[in-house]
Amino acid sequence: MTYRTANITPSQLSTLVSEEEIDLHSHSGGGGATPAHELYFEGTLSAAGNTNAVSTDFTWNDAEEHANITHTDGDSVISFDEAGEYDFYFNIEVTDAAANNRATWKLCMDHLNSSSVSQFEYTVSASNYIRDDAATYDSGSCAGHFMLVLGANEKAVVRSRRLDTQTAAGNNPADTSKSYLRIFRKTYT
Repeated sequence: MTYRTANITPSQLSTLVSEEEIDLHSHSGGGGATPAHELYFEGTLSAAGNTNAVSTDFTWNDAEEHANITHTDGDSVISFDEAGEYDFYFNIEVTDAAANNRATWKLCMDHLNSSSVSQFEYTVSASNYIRDDAATYDSGSCAGHFMLVLGANEKAVVRSRRLDTQTAAGNNPADTSKSYLRIFRKTYT
């Protein structure tokens, strides 16, 4: 049976989907679910990844790791033991670029399935620009927030990808003391 959405009255809609099925009224706040965040991972870079490389997977030392996260210090892969909605907050900061002249790069999140096969690589912070070599203008940063819905035992990797450079062999290292990753699991009550 096909329903047209135009000209449907509220009483007709209740016959299509009951309130019990969509459960609009049983949550606090008068009809909406209340989100809650729990910190699942907090880490800093374990090595100064080169944002001027064609591709760099950032490696992490974790200061905080939830029991439902699997991660080894110095590794780039973070595994999620339980399905859910995860918020990633990140900053990859270059404070002393060494590659001469101009470079642009972006930050990506690679979503891997439980067999470690890439499902999709999302751009989470687009073109970032660094011009060097002078101490007064040789830094840059990718920072932001990204939400990813993951299944049980799926994984994520934070990666930079070079877009353009005038000095391909140069190094624009991420600062290990200023770069970080925080991951929260979002639940609704």
